[in-house]
Amino acid sequence: MLPGIYSAANSMDAAQRQHEIVSRNLAYGEMPGFRRLIPYAPNNPEGGAGGASNGFSGPKNTEEAIDFTPGPMQQTGEPLDFAINGKGLFTIEGPDGPLYTRNGVFQLNHEGTLVTSEGLPVLGEGGPIQFPPNADLRTLQVGRDGQLSIGKNEIGRLQVISVEDEQKFKMVGTTLMSLEEDVEVQPATGDVIHKAHEGSNVHPVHELVTMIATMRQHEAAQRAMNSISKAIEQHTNLTGG
Repeated sequence: MLPGIYSAANSMDAAQRQHEIVSRNLAYGEMPGFRRLIPYAPNNPEGGAGGASNGFSGPKNTEEAIDFTPGPMQQTGEPLDFAINGKGLFTIEGPDGPLYTRNGVFQLNHEGTLVTSEGLPVLGEGGPIQFPPNADLRTLQVGRDGQLSIGKNEIGRLQVISVEDEQKFKMVGTTLMSLEEDVEVQPATGDVIHKAHEGSNVHPVHELVTMIATMRQHEAAQRAMNSISKAIEQHTNLTGG
């Protein structure tokens, strides 16, 4: 009976973790460039990356995987909004090394540096992208390769990268990701789109259905655990100890 208790408890833990992941997806479902998370169990191939496996065994050592399915492209008309059509991520200067994101909603700080909403510099091929003083953003031109220019003055080229295995990325913020030092980056194949951003790839209806199924799994595992506990208690009483 003890294996049954462990199995039910494991399933409850997996359901609870999946509930947390779905809740996070729903919370940031309107965030530009947000990539939904999915549970991934590397030690349980049957569970896969699509969620908890059927039954009470549940995935063990559940981790988070990032779903890189593209989100919808949305035209904004804002001169400092960028999106990537295809594979690739923008490179950001983080406090401990480069970070990466699909969220291309940028702005200028008081020094004229292109930054994220968190104030982190956006990197070009030669370092942080710096706009000249009093730049007229209405005249900003952006090439598909990420080259930025105002009139005949080239400002810099957005550093857009990709990796062979996208699951090497780890979330370090709402839309920011990091890579291990030994992962090789390469130029992205996607095109930079100006005055647009990529929406989240979260589908609320799908997430709500998953949440309901997860709650039912948790309740079923809890009922199973209670039944096994009662059976053990009855067996102990009958055997006198």
